[in-house]
Amino acid sequence: HLGTNDAFNRQSNESTVKEMKEIIRILREDNPEVTILLARVTPVDYRPGNAEAVASLNESIPQVAEAMHTDQSPVILVDHSSGFDPGEHTYDGVHPNEAGEKLMARRWFEAIMAVTQEEM
Repeated sequence: HLGTNDAFNRQSNESTVKEMKEIIRILREDNPEVTILLARVTPVDYRPGNAEAVASLNESIPQVAEAMHTDQSPVILVDHSSGFDPGEHTYDGVHPNEAGEKLMARRWFEAIMAVTQEEM
C-alpha cells in the first residue's frame, strides 16, 4: 500500500512507479522467490486535487504489478480502491476508520489466502 503520500506531494507517477519497482528489486535481492502483494491505494477526500492525484496513481499500479510479475516471484495486485468510500471508510478523508480497516483487512486476508492456497 504505497504511494499515497507521493501523490499528496505531487510526485510524478513515473517517479513513484520507479520507487515501487526499486522496492521490489530490493526484496528480490534478499529473496528471489518472494511473493509481493501490491495494493491499489484507498481513495481519499482530502484537500483539493489529492483525490485526483491518488486516482491517477491507482491507474499506474496494475501496470507495475504486471511488469514486475514473474513465475518465480509473483506480484499480486490487491485492490483497496474499489468499493472504498472515504466518507464511509475514513475518519478524516484519508486514514481508515474501523469500517475501512475491516474492509482493508478482508482484502489483505483474501489475497494472502489465495497465495497460500496456490502454494499448497
